[in-house]
Amino acid sequence: MKEGVKQISKGWLRDSAAAVLSHIAVALLGLVASRATVIGTFAPFGISFVAGMPAPYIFTSAIGAALGYFLPTVGGAFRYFAALFAACTIKALLSGLKNIKNFSLCSAATAFAASISTSLASVAGGGMSVTAAAIEAVLSAAGGYFFHKSAKAVSDRPRGLSSQQLASVIISINVCLLGLYTAYVGPFSLGHIVAAAAVLAVSKYAHAAGGAIAGSVASLFLLLSGGPSSAAVCLSAGGMLAGIFAPLGSLAAAAVFTVWSAISAFLSGEDAFSYLLLAESAFGAAIFLALPKAVCVEAGKLFSPPTASPSLESLKRALTLRLFFASEALSDVSETVSEVSRELKLINSPDFDWVVANVKTDGCNGCSLHSYCWERKQDDMRDAILEMSRLVKAGESHPADKACDEFRERCIRPRRVENAVLRYYEEYASRLAAEARIEEVRGVVSDQFEGISDMLYDLGVEFERYESFDGTLANKLSAALRENDLHAADIAAKTDKYGRVSIEMRLSVPPASPVNRMELLQIVNSVCERDFEPPVMNRIKNYAYLSFTEKAAYEVSVGVSQLCQGDGTVCGDAYTYFPDGRGRMMLLLSDGMGTGGRAAVDGAMASGLMERLLKAGFGYDCALKIVNSSMLFKSSDESLATLDISCIDLYTGTAELLKAGAAPTVIRRSGRTGKAQSTSLPAGILRDIGFDRANVSLKAGDILLMMSDGATATGTDWICAELESYKNGSAQQLAEKIAAGARRRRNDGHDDDITVIAAILEKAV
Repeated sequence: MKEGVKQISKGWLRDSAAAVLSHIAVALLGLVASRATVIGTFAPFGISFVAGMPAPYIFTSAIGAALGYFLPTVGGAFRYFAALFAACTIKALLSGLKNIKNFSLCSAATAFAASISTSLASVAGGGMSVTAAAIEAVLSAAGGYFFHKSAKAVSDRPRGLSSQQLASVIISINVCLLGLYTAYVGPFSLGHIVAAAAVLAVSKYAHAAGGAIAGSVASLFLLLSGGPSSAAVCLSAGGMLAGIFAPLGSLAAAAVFTVWSAISAFLSGEDAFSYLLLAESAFGAAIFLALPKAVCVEAGKLFSPPTASPSLESLKRALTLRLFFASEALSDVSETVSEVSRELKLINSPDFDWVVANVKTDGCNGCSLHSYCWERKQDDMRDAILEMSRLVKAGESHPADKACDEFRERCIRPRRVENAVLRYYEEYASRLAAEARIEEVRGVVSDQFEGISDMLYDLGVEFERYESFDGTLANKLSAALRENDLHAADIAAKTDKYGRVSIEMRLSVPPASPVNRMELLQIVNSVCERDFEPPVMNRIKNYAYLSFTEKAAYEVSVGVSQLCQGDGTVCGDAYTYFPDGRGRMMLLLSDGMGTGGRAAVDGAMASGLMERLLKAGFGYDCALKIVNSSMLFKSSDESLATLDISCIDLYTGTAELLKAGAAPTVIRRSGRTGKAQSTSLPAGILRDIGFDRANVSLKAGDILLMMSDGATATGTDWICAELESYKNGSAQQLAEKIAAGARRRRNDGHDDDITVIAAILEKAV
């Protein structure tokens, strides 16, 4: 309890700290945005920033913007204070209109209205012209639009921005940088330095297209602030060149940008300002290279181009939704069938009154005592017919002779009544039997519907959770390959639902160039911090396609021994074992009822169906439901088979044991033995059955022994002793030894089929 409270407290403090930091960041951005001036004296972007922020940050952004307007060098501060108040008021009034407030055009309209309303007052007082007021309001509206788009893009935390989102974020960043162009550290413009670092950061992750956009926008805003054209040219072309060389690494992008800055400085004239421009670009490149790793990771998530994963996720989600819908629909069908069945049973179920009514009509019609018997002695007649029906059910051919004394003394036509009871009760009993059989079939069909529903649901879960795509890991691999002069056109890092990682990549290589697979394996192992199998490679034209799968820690040696009952040639036990393609080894044993051919059919059917369903990826429970209903429906005779499943995870060594009426499984761990037993029923007896489950952690050298009940007829103590003393033998030798010992020890006068499956866990080579 204390630990839980402590964890909750830590989480609350962490969330609170994050919220405080986000509000501080918004306030600082508001301050910087309000300091941004264009065309000499206009500073409308503080209003834009407030109009573009989401509701929780309205007043925080307004405080930061107001502080920025309060500081010196911004003319008309009181006019901007009034505009800020107007923007906050409009945002507050629109906060309840969910269909409007989330549109970027709404933020633009808010900024325009707040700016023009206060500017017109200045126009009336002669402080500014109508044209100037209109220009400032339009700039404010444009800023509000882009700030809102950027805030929404960043809050969604995408793995890569669309081109429109990228442009909006870059414009918003440069609006804020305008407020730093007039801030100097000695002779150096803080705005120019930060702009260079920002352009390089965008170029690294958004490559040539993003670098060109970032450089062009930065140069445009630099010119709007009254900056020199040489600096604008440096940013514009430098961003594009840095983006082109970004795939070669951060250092290459920074070096190209700095070299271009030197060329621009030389072309603009060898004066003090040119050298100052070069120094500012170099400082910006140094800041870019010194960015902390956490900042680079977040910048990579934000500025990297969108990958194909989202569309794949959308397709996968659409497919899973259809599967879930189909599963629910089939489940509803099953429930509806059962409900209608119950209602119809109440209406159409055979009623003993039907027998009484027909005996009255057929057996007593025309009798002189009809009225007396069925009016004055009606209850006695009903009891007599019921008694004769019980006698018929017990096999009595002349029930009238053993009916109650009162009926035999009164009835003058006992044989006719007896014949009517025989005829109509037999029909009534047949209808009851048919109804019972129909109910049984209906139940099996309902189970089939439910089983298919569960199968579809499991498929949906499989598609939904089977693979997740790790974009961060893919980016790390891409960067590591570039450092080794290898260029990957595409990389997909996938994790399945069991936590196994697989890597697929497409390398751009000339047809005649060799590909060093071992070098690639070392890179992938190092970046992923896991061991992979050597990659499978296929080459098509100018690309090499490579697939890496994670190496399993274990492998399983399996041995099987099977002995038929007596001198028989057909064994009633069925077994199989197979890897499921997900890093697990499946061992399956089914024991059919009895011995010989009939048992072989039952065991093979249960084992074969379960194997197919598990290989298809269905869950254990829904697979058991399908197998059970199939066994129930297979024939009118009793048909049953046990199911024993062991699933060994080759990555962790964990063994999952599932039993439906199966014999014990004996396990040796670290030299000591134990057993897992089952109390559940075999498949084919009742509708509602389930698996007994157990989980066991194994390691190299441990042994798992599965057996049919023919091997455990004399108990399992001797098997545990044999297993503890077994050394330096193969799994096949162990299985044969246990099977032979079981046959030799059988001393109860009976014989049965014997199957032993031995599995020894070994370290993978």
